[in-house]
Amino acid sequence: MRESAYGPGRTFWLRKSSYSGSNGGQCVEVCPAAGQVLVRDSKYARPAESRPIIAVPNDAWPTLLELALSGGVGELGEALVLERRRGGDTAVVDRQGIELLFTAPEWDAFAKGVADGQFDLE
Repeated sequence: MRESAYGPGRTFWLRKSSYSGSNGGQCVEVCPAAGQVLVRDSKYARPAESRPIIAVPNDAWPTLLELALSGGVGELGEALVLERRRGGDTAVVDRQGIELLFTAPEWDAFAKGVADGQFDLE
């Protein structure tokens, strides 16, 4: 699914897994951008333009997708770490300390979308 959102001084399109359900509110959202893929968590209550966003370099994106499919964790190059937390939550943490914490159902819906090719770079 795609929805319009706002970034600094521009409008961009976000993708979320079709497995996330129709209630919105709890999903991994991604936005392909120049040389990177922006990731955010829809459950943050702040306005869309002020939610934390992590930039995943394009060369690290395939590794993130592979880890999502396999249920794995690890470092994604120099930029990011994917960690599993108590209760099955998944954290995506960048080197500046920005952390996105996804619940097990959120990450599972994302992984199902990955398996369907919904997040392949075009």
